[in-house]
Amino acid sequence: MTTVATMRTKTSEPKTRVVPKPKEGQSNANMEAEIRTRAYQNYEQRGRVDGHDLADWLQAESETIMERREAA
Repeated sequence: MTTVATMRTKTSEPKTRVVPKPKEGQSNANMEAEIRTRAYQNYEQRGRVDGHDLADWLQAESETIMERREAA
């Protein structure tokens, strides 16, 4: 089963994304921790330049979701 989430930004129409249900034994907290770690790695790879936190988070979230889909 999947969850559908809707995001709104100031300049765009609502965007719908499908968030896969965590595998057995994997909680949402684990997924969030994985995204957080990956987002911080993105920040470090860019030379710790501030102001890209949302982009780093969304990229990390997308990569994490794709990896989980491929592993399913």
